Amino acid sequence: MRTKPESSVPLTALTKEELKASDKALKAQRRLSSTIVKRLKEMIAADKIEMKLSEEPLNHLSERLEYARHNKASLHDSIESSLLELLKEVSDTDDINKEELLLMHCPD
Repeated sequence: MRTKPESSVPLTALTKEELKASDKALKAQRRLSSTIVKRLKEMIAADKIEMKLSEEPLNHLSERLEYARHNKASLHDSIESSLLELLKEVSDTDDINKEELLLMHCPD
């Protein structure tokens, strides 16, 4: 009990054998703490890499969102043309105008 690292007994009050046992226990605790700290540093480094990798798609999406905010008309036209292409594929005809397609597939 007196030789455990967390003991509050002053080292000057220990016998020579108790000092050796205390020293051995302290070294073991330091090695264990050092190993734990090393593993935690490795985990933090791995998390930083993972965070950096997950930031890249987020940055790309943020740029695209900013573009969409500043180019609403262009975005609207692009969506509308893509929607019309899809509706034409579904309707199996090429000679239908935009209003007929929208009425046929988007009821009020």
